[in-house]
Amino acid sequence: MIVAEITPLSIMGDGEYNTFDFECITMEQYSLLKKMYSKIPKEYFVIFELIFEIGTKDLYASIVNGSKETHIFLSAIVKVLQDNKIEVPDIPKFLIKQGIEENYGWGNPFYRKAIFDV
Repeated sequence: MIVAEITPLSIMGDGEYNTFDFECITMEQYSLLKKMYSKIPKEYFVIFELIFEIGTKDLYASIVNGSKETHIFLSAIVKVLQDNKIEVPDIPKFLIKQGIEENYGWGNPFYRKAIFDV
């Protein structure tokens, strides 16, 4: 619920903050996010929303067929990046060597150092 409330579409929507609209964030947090999002190119909003979709797509159902929807969303993110001449990360670097069946589809925990040299 917290992530849903802090997405750009939730914060930058047409309405103003109303204490009844948000359950997880405060007026101060809303104002800070609105200020930060106002400085970000709108193209990034699409990327944020697609990442949110990846995170919630299989949340309430079992993951089947390797979560092909995730690949569709990732392809859409790469296209937005390319269309806007934004550097595309080295995707193979992010591929963790474990199957979708690990830990009932949730995968095993890993740490940032497994992906980045920190």
